[in-house]
Amino acid sequence: GVEPDAATLSAAMQACSRGKEAGRAEKLFKSIASRGSIHTDAVCHNMLIDVFVKAGNASRAQRWLDGMQSGGVAPSTVSHTTVLHAHARNGDVDAAERGLSQMRSDGVAANAVTYSAMVQAYGKAGDLHGAEKWFSQMISEGITPNVVSFSVLLNVCAKSGEADRAERWLQAMIHAGFAPNEVCYNNVIDACAKCGHAERAESWLRKLEEEASAGRRCSPVDDSLPLVCPHSAPGTAQPRCLEPTRQSYTSAAQAFAVQARWTDVQRLFSDMETRGTCMDEVSLTVLLSAYARARPRERDRAQAAFRHYHSEGGLITRPPVRVLRGILGNKRCSALLADLGLDAMDR
Repeated sequence: GVEPDAATLSAAMQACSRGKEAGRAEKLFKSIASRGSIHTDAVCHNMLIDVFVKAGNASRAQRWLDGMQSGGVAPSTVSHTTVLHAHARNGDVDAAERGLSQMRSDGVAANAVTYSAMVQAYGKAGDLHGAEKWFSQMISEGITPNVVSFSVLLNVCAKSGEADRAERWLQAMIHAGFAPNEVCYNNVIDACAKCGHAERAESWLRKLEEEASAGRRCSPVDDSLPLVCPHSAPGTAQPRCLEPTRQSYTSAAQAFAVQARWTDVQRLFSDMETRGTCMDEVSLTVLLSAYARARPRERDRAQAAFRHYHSEGGLITRPPVRVLRGILGNKRCSALLADLGLDAMDR
């Protein structure tokens, strides 16, 4: 028969990674390696580790990393950083710190993506101070942050509702010569919204709109990838023009919604649609929540907004229906759902 080669193993690992079939990947790896026909080098091991990371099995990924040296294969920066990313996604700061310590003991150099994983680990654990500590440590060691590094830290600030720090780090990013993308701006908008600073959130939205209208280009980073992705090929993404996203408007609108300022929420979503972005179920929920908090409740507006959203072909999910029921009451809401052919959502 035909013996598998490195290209075959690579293709097989990639297929297993897409399907998150870690067990199958491990069995295949062992089978091919036992034949002795190909040398399973660090690249091959990294691919298997990545399969386990994507499957959410950090302990198994760590085990394969630990076994590389005993098998005569020297772990690379990617090897260690991939496992660090697994610990980061779990918010396991102790495991992440042990991993970085092991990396240093092995004499493997850390890079910006490595430290971004440390920042993300502390962010996932809800420790903004720890995240900032590792970001500063990266700089003190002479490692230049990249777009991903700043994006990760801004995301931590947003989740912590730290508007001042989010704004400070965004300015630091700009001063360092990086052009923030929509994700960076959205994190600052979200941080301001979480602090209850509606006008401040909107001001950052307007700044993003201004940059987009001026044709500003943002730094190349693939937002479809995880915040820390050691396997992404450098130079594959190209700078592109900024454009506010649905999240940009929805985050800003949420800040007004919690204050029952439904006219401002309407205004923001109208601006969003003018720019060519339609509402989704999350946007609808935010708008309805603004009507629900108003005194008196804006029942007619809520019903009209729901009808219009449905007529435009918007996806109807249970969260906006729950809010709508709270506004209209059971009887009126059930009648509306029946009229729209959404009886299933009434159960």
